[in-house]
Amino acid sequence: MKSSVLASTAAAVLVATFGALAVATPAAAQPAYVAPRAVIVQRLQIERVVMHQDGPLRPGSEVRFRMNGNPGVEGWVEIPGVKLVQLTEVRPGLYEGSYVIQRRDRLDAFARANGILKSGEQHVTARVDVGSDRAGRGWEHRDRDAPQITDISPAQGERVSERGRTRITARVGDQGSGVESVSLRLDGRDVTSAVRVEGSDIRYAEDLQPGRHSAELEVRDRAGNVARQRWFFDVVDQDRGRRGDHDRGDRGDRGWNR
Repeated sequence: MKSSVLASTAAAVLVATFGALAVATPAAAQPAYVAPRAVIVQRLQIERVVMHQDGPLRPGSEVRFRMNGNPGVEGWVEIPGVKLVQLTEVRPGLYEGSYVIQRRDRLDAFARANGILKSGEQHVTARVDVGSDRAGRGWEHRDRDAPQITDISPAQGERVSERGRTRITARVGDQGSGVESVSLRLDGRDVTSAVRVEGSDIRYAEDLQPGRHSAELEVRDRAGNVARQRWFFDVVDQDRGRRGDHDRGDRGDRGWNR
């Protein structure tokens, strides 16, 4: 009886042991399953990009840029026709850089500067803002000067006799925050949509009737300062004047012949 109990117990132990091995062996023999890694495409976004300078823009002065956006990517500021400034990530998502203005640089280009974030084939741009940054550090010298309007043509009171199209031109500029918008009214009509702006040069042309005409040019900078210039000029039909003189001469000759 005692031998029978011992034999049964030993058999149970063996069955349990081999059963456990039978279950564990296939699992251990199978390679571990590795889930595929998800590919995450980062959406680039610029929160804000600002420019700061001490005093007016001029050769030799330094402009500094600060941009907030995605961390761990490349940051740049493009000043059209002047420079592509590389920014350094000083802490996650915060990029900074600077540039010293050269004598050959066009100052109006700084008002059109754009911030760029780039990651691989992706990139995003945003217009550089002239104002205080998010940390509350404002501009030490806020732009309070109005833009400049110079070299107006035709000049005040000038008599012009251009045949076909009268050309109105001017030069505009701003030594602070930069020119933001330009508008032109001619004889009370808004003709801004037909104005050509090339750098600091403003051009407009129209076939004007002989007589007096009024023009008003308005220039606004990025700090909100506005400059306005109003003037008058006269369009003279020289051909009509010459014809009139010729006709009077003919009448005079005929009068003497009587």
